[in-house]
Amino acid sequence: WLTDRDRSLHTESCLSELKLELETAQQQGGVVSDCLRSASALAADQEHERVVVAQVNATLAESKEQAATAARARAAELAQVQEQLAASEAREVETMARAERAREEARASGEELDRLRHEAAAAQQEVAAARGTA
Repeated sequence: WLTDRDRSLHTESCLSELKLELETAQQQGGVVSDCLRSASALAADQEHERVVVAQVNATLAESKEQAATAARARAAELAQVQEQLAASEAREVETMARAERAREEARASGEELDRLRHEAAAAQQEVAAARGTA
């Protein structure tokens, strides 16, 4: 049988062991709490990252759409300018052809005028010769 002193020593020893186990459990609980806080912070960071990535993707999609719209508008403008240029070139070719025809007509008219002047001069010479012989 145990004496009171032995029981008291045994109780103190058990209390010391319980205190150590309690301290160990508190330390482990602190570690677990730290891990839970870290996990919670990591989850929040991941959620924030997911939101940021979604926003970036939405912005990129919007930018792509705006760029595509601008490109289509620019292509339409270029097509219109090309049509206007083609029409201007066609008018220029027609104007040049009319100018060439006008030059041809002027040259023919000049030749006709020269021929008529030559005939008039010949007629004047005939008239002068006829007057001289008359």
